[in-house]
Amino acid sequence: MNAAAKQRTAIPESHIRRIKRAVVDGFAAPEYGTELALMHYRGELTRPQYDAAQVFLRVRAEFIRAIDARQIKSPKLEFGIGGRPPDPDSEIGQKIAEREKSAVHKFRKLERAAMECGRASFGAFWTVAIDDAYAEWPARLAVARVCEALRAYMERGRRSRRAAARARS
Repeated sequence: MNAAAKQRTAIPESHIRRIKRAVVDGFAAPEYGTELALMHYRGELTRPQYDAAQVFLRVRAEFIRAIDARQIKSPKLEFGIGGRPPDPDSEIGQKIAEREKSAVHKFRKLERAAMECGRASFGAFWTVAIDDAYAEWPARLAVARVCEALRAYMERGRRSRRAAARARS
């Protein structure tokens, strides 16, 4: 992206400061104040790259829920707290296990696609996207590179699903 195109897509810093203030004051949703969102506002990430990063974050949240191990408590403490998950051998338990397995598989595939850019780039992406830490200019370029790799991976997946649907028709 050349400088003129970036200037057209970027939001002025005064607007970005207002967005940050609105998030801090509780008037805007927290995701508008993340470092990824600020990079998008500044024109450092395109909309498809930003959306790919958001998909990564959503799939990671599903992955964390899927692998979350419950803490073992004594029966006296658990009385009245709520039910346990269904038995894994039951029909409902098998569906839950399959859904959790799918969430782990999706996250691992996205993680591999993001790591294609290299360990250092993925580390910078993790720091900005997951830890929501500020990144200096070289790390911002690495984040953009990983977001582009995620976008390309998701686009390839969409194309292959469309081709498979056309082949079935």
